[in-house]
Order: sequence, then C-alpha cells, then structure tokens
Amino acid sequence: MNNTQTTTVADGPPSTSAKQRGKTSHEKFAQYGKQARFLSTMLERKVKILNRLGLHARPAAEFVRAVRTFQSSVTLVKNGDDYSGASILDVLSANLDHGSTLMFRIEGPDAEVAMERLCWLLEEFKRQEEAEGI
Repeated sequence: MNNTQTTTVADGPPSTSAKQRGKTSHEKFAQYGKQARFLSTMLERKVKILNRLGLHARPAAEFVRAVRTFQSSVTLVKNGDDYSGASILDVLSANLDHGSTLMFRIEGPDAEVAMERLCWLLEEFKRQEEAEGI
C-alpha cells in the first residue's frame, strides 16, 4: 500500500503540506519565481507640464523627493533622452518648462501608485501657482 499523496498547486499561495515542506530550495525558488514575475509592473504615460514656471528648483526638488519614496524606478523621457526621476540634476537638465510633454516610464512593484502620485503632483504644482496668483 502506498501512502504518498501528491498535491498540485497552480500559482497559488505557498502550500505547507508535507510534500511541499520536503521540496529542495531550488524547487521552492522556482515556485516563488512564478509568483514574483507578476509583482513588477512597467507603466508609461505621456504627461504635460501644466504650471507656468515649469519644474524649476522648488517643484523639481519636491518631485524628486516624491520619486524617492517609491521602490519603483522612475524615468522621464523627453525628446528621446532618458532622465532619472530620482536625480535633481537630471530633472533640472530635462528643461521641463510650461507646456513641455514627456513620458513617465515607471517600473517596479509600486508602479501604479507611483504613477498616480506623480501625475497628481504635476497638477498640484499648477494649483499651488494659481493659489499664489502666478
């Protein structure tokens, strides 16, 4: 009589059955690798600089601080050139003046949240200028 029971797990949460606990570390890594490939997302969105003064020093610094709160990498693409959203020098070098269009390319586990927050921030810069009468 054979008392071995086989359990098939299809990309679900890790099982703690006796069969699963007996797996080698390579087999466990392979199982987690199937799940890990869905954890990273890459998003792109075309955006426009709305505030009259553009991303000068103060809003650029605020933008970079926001980017650095996320695990995802943020790249600004303007006229075919890539700029790191986590670098104040890159953001200022991108010359993001009023009316400039660029692409946000965000890749990582919190890409969706980062995209929404950064797009909101661009709109917030315009609201701040309007409140100041600029």
